[in-house]
Amino acid sequence: MSYQVLARKWRPQKFDEVVGQEHITTALATSIRLKQFGHAYIFSGTRGVGKTSLARIFAQAVRCAQPDREGNPCHKCPACQDFNTTSSLNVVEIDGASNNSVENVRNLIANAQYLPTVGAYKVYIIDEVHMLSVSAFNALLKTLEEPPAHVIFILATTAPEKLLDTVVSRCQCFEFRKVGLKDLKALVQKIAQAEKITFKEDRFIDAICQQGQGSVRDTLSLLEQVLSFAPKRIIDENAVAAALGLAKDSVVQELGEGIYNGDLVKVRSILKTAFAENVTAKNIFKALLDYFYRTIGEPAALEGALLAERLWIYEVLAQDAAWALGSLHPEQALEMILTKLAQRRSFFQDRPNPTTRNNTDNNTNTNTSFNPKVNTPSTNTMMSGNHGRSRDAQSASAEEEAASKSKEATIINHTAAPSTSSPGAPDTVGKPLSGQQKWQEFLAFVGDRSPSLRANLEQGNLLGPMMRTADQLSLKVGLGPTEKVFWEYLQDHDIHLKICRLLGEFFSLAPEQVDLKLSLLTAAQKQELNFRSLAEQGKEAVLRQEDSQEASLRNDPVIKEAEHLFHAEVDKVILANKAP
Repeated sequence: MSYQVLARKWRPQKFDEVVGQEHITTALATSIRLKQFGHAYIFSGTRGVGKTSLARIFAQAVRCAQPDREGNPCHKCPACQDFNTTSSLNVVEIDGASNNSVENVRNLIANAQYLPTVGAYKVYIIDEVHMLSVSAFNALLKTLEEPPAHVIFILATTAPEKLLDTVVSRCQCFEFRKVGLKDLKALVQKIAQAEKITFKEDRFIDAICQQGQGSVRDTLSLLEQVLSFAPKRIIDENAVAAALGLAKDSVVQELGEGIYNGDLVKVRSILKTAFAENVTAKNIFKALLDYFYRTIGEPAALEGALLAERLWIYEVLAQDAAWALGSLHPEQALEMILTKLAQRRSFFQDRPNPTTRNNTDNNTNTNTSFNPKVNTPSTNTMMSGNHGRSRDAQSASAEEEAASKSKEATIINHTAAPSTSSPGAPDTVGKPLSGQQKWQEFLAFVGDRSPSLRANLEQGNLLGPMMRTADQLSLKVGLGPTEKVFWEYLQDHDIHLKICRLLGEFFSLAPEQVDLKLSLLTAAQKQELNFRSLAEQGKEAVLRQEDSQEASLRNDPVIKEAEHLFHAEVDKVILANKAP
């Protein structure tokens, strides 16, 4: 006997053998026992979940002379024997994709008029019925609504949304679910026992079933694929990894630890080896997302800064995956993403400042370590959703807006220049400090020492002016509800102390003389205060600039003349370097 693939060999023959669709098998088995049948059914659901298999079982049971107590066909009567032949005229299975014309449907209708040669019913199973043309559907409508008494239609589809409402309204509809992991594992274990397949560890069954994504057929096909790498039918990690293009658990563990610990050499080495072993970028993304998801749930991670950091890593992976997998070089894109993650704590720390600190003008911030020509945005900027936009552009825009707003403020010492000895000059003692102005100067000061900390602070803003006395500096920084992860990071004891130390250095105070409060605003508070973070201000400024550029282009005399000559109008303006 020729070899038969597992998906066909283990195709269910009874209602209770259909995996994960109890809500449907129970209803159909009950209708068999009560001998109450509809004239048309729609079986919808994703591929490989049992639609066609259940249609065949139901078709055989409907025609069976003596179904058992569970509604299953007896497999012995003449009608069941007729079903098992390959040329039965009483159970007709049609591929809707290749028989989708009006002529095909007319032939079907004409043949449906004839009585079955064996059994009480004639059953038509139309697979992928959504592939029928609109005219073919219209030709079938009348027969679907009032078919001959001896005819039952079963329409199977993976795209029920493409069916005409007039068709759906004439049928009983059953929606098949994706099969759960638990049911898939039980099936694989049952087959493994019968087929004498040995799994060295249960987690290899999990890996195969997870890759099956809720499809029984896909899961069994993957099992067969793994078996081709296990000649002795003993499945180990090497067989699973080689067959499915998966990274080994130990490799994922090392890669995750390398990312978290900032070991870029280790990360790149592991990645290079994985690609050499044909592990796909998609599977690496999935494995790392699973790894960091598990680490986020660990008790040790349920603390402010540590949790925030892992949440940020997970978010960047999840957000950048679509971009990387859709790029021309997914492997290179993945390497760049992991490089960014591994270097998140000190990405700019060892780089020399390409600009010279030579401008102390209050309305211009040039003392920053970011140069758009040579540097990329900080990872914290990426997290806030501003992909593709340099931190310089955001900071500059925020500073310009802050400078213009400060003209209207009634705060003392607006134009006081800092002394040459210290950014926080002694002549400001005992006076309120210009909120935006001094805060921008302080952030520029921080940027020279810790660009990543500056990027985190820019996710918030001052909630009022900073107050300086002879022996104390008091300030309150707020962050919006969507910036909770940054707030938790800044709340960390070591990070908070670092900020106080930098504030003290900037204002010529000891760290313990700095009273810094970090507040997480609610959505209502943010709206009431009209609060916007520096990052939001920068984004808004850039968008305003883009709108202004677009309006200028639309009103350009040359463009207007072209619109007049061609009796047309500009439909869309695309700006080079426009922020996403």
